Amino acid sequence: MTWMNMICGHCGHQDDIDSFCSTPIAGALPKNTYQCPNCRMAFVKKLGPPTLMPSGFVMPGAVELVVVQSHL
Repeated sequence: MTWMNMICGHCGHQDDIDSFCSTPIAGALPKNTYQCPNCRMAFVKKLGPPTLMPSGFVMPGAVELVVVQSHL
């Protein structure tokens, strides 16, 4: 059952997020690492530093996607 879809920004392939979290040979990828099952482009999700608002609310940092070497 699909719970969330992901679209590759490189080739436009759309699939369940679970298919972006593992590879056929190496299996599960490290946390916050994703790889397109179609074009094999791999990227890591990095979070910027959080911001503390005057009210005490902590605003999460900006998300940055960094291209990394693909896994088999």
